[in-house]
Amino acid sequence: METCLYDFSFKKSEFENCDRIYIGEEACDTFFINKYLIIEKSISILNEINKPTTLVLPVINEVNFERILNFVLLLKKKFNCIDEIVCNDIGTMNKLKGIGLKIGAGRIFCRSNIYNLKNLKELEIFDWIEVDFLNIKHLDELLEFDISLYTNNVVYGFSNDRCPYYRKFGDKVSRKDCKCFCEKRILKMDNKYTDIKFYFYHNFILSNIKNTKFPNTVKRIIKAKG
Repeated sequence: METCLYDFSFKKSEFENCDRIYIGEEACDTFFINKYLIIEKSISILNEINKPTTLVLPVINEVNFERILNFVLLLKKKFNCIDEIVCNDIGTMNKLKGIGLKIGAGRIFCRSNIYNLKNLKELEIFDWIEVDFLNIKHLDELLEFDISLYTNNVVYGFSNDRCPYYRKFGDKVSRKDCKCFCEKRILKMDNKYTDIKFYFYHNFILSNIKNTKFPNTVKRIIKAKG
């Protein structure tokens, strides 16, 4: 079973105990493009040590689509360590199909299309699927796929471009002018009925989990930093 660590930036000391690094941003395309210099610097370090690297993309909205695709093509050209890419929307998968990288269907895409993945497989636009423990009950129905599992947190909600931090701070500016308020404050929610603690990560509602048991059908486990 392959072990992976995921975040948008890394230090060399964090590479040792994993087989592969996931780098990028799955929640917010504006955050992704605002952090492109940090992402590129981290990938350059990974490239120096030939660490297998998977680039992670969010759902990409129209305003950032071309900028992010151009950035992806630049990274592929500069760094040989990138051999995979995770996409979370079908438009990006179609656009990047054929560029020479394996494409994974990210957990946001799979979360929205869990009952239709078998039909989507016929389009041959992705090579494997990614899920978290929210979709663990479906794994027996997906044995024909190579499955990667996020092990330490679960996505309970996704608001795409309706950023909760814009609302909190009353900011109404364009996505292009985002101030990344999400880095300055963490919003939390506790459910007193289920005793589950939730928190916002950009456009996600997440909850951390502790679960060390993985189904035999899982080929890869992914731990998100933080």
